[in-house]
Amino acid sequence: MDIHEEEYEKTIDIKELIINTLLSWRIILIVALIVALFFGGYKGYSGLKALNNDTAMQTQTEIYESEFKVYQANKNNLTSQIEDLEAIVEAQNEYNENSILMKIDPFDKYELNMSYYVDTGYQIIPSMSYQNKDITQPILKTYDNLAKNGELHSYIIENLSYQIEDRYLREIITSEVDYDSDTISLTIVNEDSESCNEIGVLVDQFMELEQKNIGSSIGDYTLTSLTESIISKVDFNLLDIQKSKLEIISTDKDIIIAKTEVLNNLIQPINTSSSKDNLMAILLKNVALGFVIGLFLMVSIVIFRYIISGKLLDRQELEHRYNLKTIGSYNIKKKERKFENLDRAILSLRDDKSLQMSNKEEISLITAKLKLMLSNEKMKKCNVLFTGTGHSENIMDIYNQVKEEINTDSYNLIYGENINYNADTITQLEQSEAVILVEEINGTTVSEINKEIKSINDFEKKVIGVIFVI
Repeated sequence: MDIHEEEYEKTIDIKELIINTLLSWRIILIVALIVALFFGGYKGYSGLKALNNDTAMQTQTEIYESEFKVYQANKNNLTSQIEDLEAIVEAQNEYNENSILMKIDPFDKYELNMSYYVDTGYQIIPSMSYQNKDITQPILKTYDNLAKNGELHSYIIENLSYQIEDRYLREIITSEVDYDSDTISLTIVNEDSESCNEIGVLVDQFMELEQKNIGSSIGDYTLTSLTESIISKVDFNLLDIQKSKLEIISTDKDIIIAKTEVLNNLIQPINTSSSKDNLMAILLKNVALGFVIGLFLMVSIVIFRYIISGKLLDRQELEHRYNLKTIGSYNIKKKERKFENLDRAILSLRDDKSLQMSNKEEISLITAKLKLMLSNEKMKKCNVLFTGTGHSENIMDIYNQVKEEINTDSYNLIYGENINYNADTITQLEQSEAVILVEEINGTTVSEINKEIKSINDFEKKVIGVIFVI
């Protein structure tokens, strides 16, 4: 017999692990209910004791009211902060969607520069002790105020071919006065040259209209347009402004998410002192908590025991570890228990048709395959030892049924107890030409089977195959 134990690496069949865990549903459920009753009973006893103690009730009420005030204040504060931030983000999004400055490509920004010269004809006459007042500076200041205080923007908004809010217009028009050269300069930026030109024409019209008003109130002067030029330029400063405004929105959104999470995680205090109804709610909550804890604990224990048990978990383990052939399987008919149909439904997950067969059908199948295997090994008129490490009554039961169906003239079947602990079986092994093993899944340990197979190898006997007891 070839042994691949040194090369064999044990694996856990997840499907079998799940089935085995589900089959333990009775003990899992019982333990979960015990833990649930313990949790609920302890809390119920503590609650009833507190209900009968006026001092304790008053203390619990005060604690609850204090905790509820803190909870409510935190909740209101967080809710208010989130609402304020959401309003800010909404306003920022609206600004980004409508602002011309945010739409301008910083790598292709169009800029219109316009300059106007104010000439009042003022001259200083050295021979005169009294000089006329120079009105150039007040005129320039008046134009600058008109450009910055809203009159220019109102005129443009009224006459522009499209709608624009004053706040967005102010971002794209700037003015600067040079009192040394008696000039005022206006700069208009936009997405394209056409948009710049349209606003520039309106600026020219406004300056001409205001010349009459300013002249009548301050004094006569002439206004001359010096330069009007449109250029396309790269503006890294604009790029930084756009990035910073977008980053503000991103930061505010992150703050909203963080504060919303804190708000959702706020735990409202429970009034444990007000009435028996509250006590019942707490009692049910603790029963449910205890049930979940018990369920998780017992499932973990069942899985842990399954993994470290060292028992034979499935047929493939012997086939792969020792290169043994499977003769068949025999399902021990256990005593009917309540909810047996649930157990059958769980076992059906194994998709093993042998579970639906009767013991007689299983024995017939085992006997037929055993005859074929013995014939292939060219064994006739020989002793074949029937042994295993499982329960002796199960091995004896299978042995007797197989012996009834097999031709005893061709083969002499011999029953033997556990070879690891029975000296008579060792003697029987020595007198036999071959061995048939009967091993129990989830009953026989792999270490026992290992000792058994080593004993068989020591006598250089052939193992025909294995009958698995389920």
